[in-house]
Amino acid sequence: MFTDSRSNSRLPIPKYFTGGAFHLVDGEREYHYIRANDVCVSGIGLDVPSPLECGSQVKVRYTTEGWRSDLDGTVMWCVRSDRVGVSMRAYQNFRVGIRLNPVNAQANALLFLTLKDDLQQPRTEARG
Repeated sequence: MFTDSRSNSRLPIPKYFTGGAFHLVDGEREYHYIRANDVCVSGIGLDVPSPLECGSQVKVRYTTEGWRSDLDGTVMWCVRSDRVGVSMRAYQNFRVGIRLNPVNAQANALLFLTLKDDLQQPRTEARG
């Protein structure tokens, strides 16, 4: 499908990740609580409900309780990748690859390290 041109290793984000929320701002369009597939210090892979144009300038936002990161990026690729929902009905989905702006390397690395740390923390079950 694609030749992987990332120079940094990816950190996969679990399907039901609950550590924080990802958002994407593409001009006038905003996508909230979208799924992230993976992240590295230079980019992030996301799922969105509509196609994005390659070369578009976007803002990736990650929020947790008490912390927010806004990172500028460029859409490098976008492919249709429909999914099946809980109702077993297919819905339109697009996977996009965002290259984070290297000028903000420190903020990009902070997001990556925050996610890496959160994913390595053991989860505790809620007790009733």
